[in-house]
Amino acid sequence: DQLSYFDQDRYNLQFTVTDGSGNTKLTATLPALVSVVNAPPYDIVFDGGTLAELSPIGTLVGTLYAHDRESGDPANSLSCTPARCPCTLAPGSSTVFSLINNDLRLLNGSLLFSSWNPSQTEILVTCRDDASPSLVSLAARFSIVLFPINKPPTAITPAAISVREDAPGGTTVALLASLDPDSNLQFNYSITSDPSGLFAIQGSQLLLAPG
Repeated sequence: DQLSYFDQDRYNLQFTVTDGSGNTKLTATLPALVSVVNAPPYDIVFDGGTLAELSPIGTLVGTLYAHDRESGDPANSLSCTPARCPCTLAPGSSTVFSLINNDLRLLNGSLLFSSWNPSQTEILVTCRDDASPSLVSLAARFSIVLFPINKPPTAITPAAISVREDAPGGTTVALLASLDPDSNLQFNYSITSDPSGLFAIQGSQLLLAPG
């Protein structure tokens, strides 16, 4: 067994002393007081971990909690408040996230999303207690799932179309393409206004309607 200040901080020991004659003895109870030894925070918990694309700066991504024997609240599984156990991001994470009062917030989301498929990024965190001297926890790594949002196309090419007046029906007039911030997407085209009725769409091809 091992002494633990938090399990029991005082032991009452009873001693008996007898003099050399063996006839006189004294019995006394003496307290053995266990002094606390500071240990670093442990068991860092990340409550959260998802982030949608286009989230504004300052969006709350999650909250970090540390546990600490000396600074924690025994009634709350030794969970330590941000004021007593502040957490810090490892170098590299700070360009994307900020950590204020153990709340992880978005600092620059444009650096995270590079594809249409959901992906993830990681943060590396340490937490420090408020003892003197202060002790730092082991680094903890957490994943954040990134969910992209579908954005509309920004342009259709070509910007202008030229067609000969003697072109027969069925002639391909242009091959349409789209500019879109989301990669690897397929596009469907339709003509929403053509008062002349002379044009038709087939896939991404703009045709002269058969006449």
